Amino acid sequence: MSWVDYVGFLAALTVLATFCMDTKLPLRGLAIASNILFIVYGTAGQLYPVLLLHALLLPINISKIVQLVRKNRFDARAAICCARPTRTGPSIAAHSLADSVRGMVHVRLKPQHENPGLPRDQGQRWR
Repeated sequence: MSWVDYVGFLAALTVLATFCMDTKLPLRGLAIASNILFIVYGTAGQLYPVLLLHALLLPINISKIVQLVRKNRFDARAAICCARPTRTGPSIAAHSLADSVRGMVHVRLKPQHENPGLPRDQGQRWR
């Protein structure tokens, strides 16, 4: 067996490993490694369909991993910006802005039960 065959087997193993992964970011990283190995294998073995396929898949995988990293950074920033402090007791300082706004704006979550003594159109009024 030549070194080209070893590169081909290693590329095939990386593809197998990507099918066993659960999370997207490591999957895309291994898919990029697989694409690079298959490009080397296709070039060295003069297997042009394999070379063409993985040359097309490589930029797709790179763009997908860049999108994932950007989304993860955005989600992390959003989690930091919108994090609510934990309440340890009845301290006013522990209330968040959302709790303050929620206290100022009265939003009824459940409709009022109809009062049997009132006509139907007056029983559903907001108080």
